[in-house]
Amino acid sequence: MLRYLILTLLVITAEAKGFSQTFDLLISNPIDEFAHASVELADGSFLVNYCRINPNFIGTPWDCKILNISNNGIVLKTISIIIDPNRPLVIEGFFNRNNDIYIYGSVGDSVTKVHKPIFAKLKTDFTIDYSEIYEHIISDGYFEKGIVNKQGNFVLLGRNYGAWDSFLCELNLEGDVIRSTGYLNHVFELTLVEVPDENGYFLYNQYSVRKYDYTFQEEPVTLPYKDYDFRIFSTKSLTDSTHIQSGVFLRKAVNPFTENRNNIGYKIVNSQFQVLDSLEFLSPDYNNEITYYQNPIDFVSKESIYLSFSKNINPQFGWGMVDMDTWYGLINMKEDGTINWQKFYGGDAFYINYAFLATNDGGGLMIGGRWDWRNNPVRDILIIKVDNEGNYVSTVGVKENNLQAKSILIYPNPAQNKLNINIGMYKSLHLKIFSIQGSLVAEQTLQSGINSIDVSGFSKGIYTYLIEGEKGFFEKGKFVKE
Repeated sequence: MLRYLILTLLVITAEAKGFSQTFDLLISNPIDEFAHASVELADGSFLVNYCRINPNFIGTPWDCKILNISNNGIVLKTISIIIDPNRPLVIEGFFNRNNDIYIYGSVGDSVTKVHKPIFAKLKTDFTIDYSEIYEHIISDGYFEKGIVNKQGNFVLLGRNYGAWDSFLCELNLEGDVIRSTGYLNHVFELTLVEVPDENGYFLYNQYSVRKYDYTFQEEPVTLPYKDYDFRIFSTKSLTDSTHIQSGVFLRKAVNPFTENRNNIGYKIVNSQFQVLDSLEFLSPDYNNEITYYQNPIDFVSKESIYLSFSKNINPQFGWGMVDMDTWYGLINMKEDGTINWQKFYGGDAFYINYAFLATNDGGGLMIGGRWDWRNNPVRDILIIKVDNEGNYVSTVGVKENNLQAKSILIYPNPAQNKLNINIGMYKSLHLKIFSIQGSLVAEQTLQSGINSIDVSGFSKGIYTYLIEGEKGFFEKGKFVKE
């Protein structure tokens, strides 16, 4: 079953609901910075990697430290981890296994540009309990992503910076190598999911999949079909026989003068690759893109599955910072595909969402970058902790009105003759428009999708609007009539 929703924008109050602690944290220094991995600790605080931009491979991390951030957004400690004093550390991800914290990534040689995978366990004071540099399992590579398998071991997906080839490695709790592969000749963005029903793993790239048993022996795969219009960027297990694929649907423009669209979406498939459910979020106004970094999809409860992405990212520019306005995007849904809500954050600068972490309080942590391309030559790190409804209270005031969560698009603003209101997934809402003096000048029932309001007869000036719906939904804001 393929279903569709329209992606949109909405201004709402920023008061957090429920009992989740929320915050935003902007880390701004005179150099470009990068963060894309996090883990939640038992006390509700977080560890986040904090890196420079790699001088050898643009767009990748280099010389990383770790930030310990409280549940209300205070940086408690900056932690320097030294595994090899002569090779800068790159932290690609974390594991929290029974409250023991592990890190993985690589150390890199600044001259030869050769990387070697690393794995380490941290003590409770964040010093190293043990660490290992894997000099011989691969000639050049790093651990990029990882899962904990049913046996309780760590299965790492590795990559090579130069050729972007991949390899697999399984480690026990002491960091000992149980098994590993050589280069698999499997490139592009990759994601690994365990499928116990098939006694092994599926390794996806954007358009294909390989199957490996628990000993990393490749087995034949028979796909019912290949969907070249759906690029897979991430996977996550739902049951022993089903998993969710997140990615983008590639849609060619009907009008040759209109650019093609990337619509984010997902598919739920079983171990025979049969599609059990599929949803595409239509976006007539902007491109959307899911990052291939850590955890664009995550959940604690299957009634609250998060899918994070970047809105208005044009794929032709890759993942570098460009002078355009974009948003963090976040969709929350149930396992059956029912959408709970959709939210967007930003729009006043270039925002790029690298990772999402579902937190134990039902909310989530978004990690990425912000570049104020009009005023600031360097990129900053932006971390936003939301509650289970996608809201948060701003603590840093980075153009606070723009950062507040949005999910309905009202445009153009200013308007001359017509005001478009796209309510997206909402089935029916009621709009009221008031003059600056408070007089009701127009009202209309809004249906799913795009609604147009004729404002050509309105006097020039500022108007307020109120949109109301079921279950206490409301949104208010302003627009200008020119």
